[in-house]
Amino acid sequence: MYEKFIKEWLLSNQSRVYSVIVSTYQQKIIDLKPTLFRKWLAQEIDIPEEKINLSSLNSALSRQRKSSEQNKQKGEKEATFNILQSTPARSENFHFSSVDNTPPKSRTTEL
Repeated sequence: MYEKFIKEWLLSNQSRVYSVIVSTYQQKIIDLKPTLFRKWLAQEIDIPEEKINLSSLNSALSRQRKSSEQNKQKGEKEATFNILQSTPARSENFHFSSVDNTPPKSRTTEL
């Protein structure tokens, strides 16, 4: 779908093109790994392989992995919070005291 745009962006050194590539071809990159994916993409969009910067592709892939891990952890934290929030409140046996209803105590002890 984005092949024409990706080709133009790669040839003109457009910013964020590698992030678009990673999001568009995410499963293909995981299957082929970046080096083989670079060769495949060069054939797919018909550009020289040298125009695809391998380190930029690796950086975009690591950014994508990092953000997906953060989203996953965030989702787990929210799920845990929702579970804790939805549990019914237990009745407490502990009664808090206040200054008004505390019984007077003797502070002296006889020996």
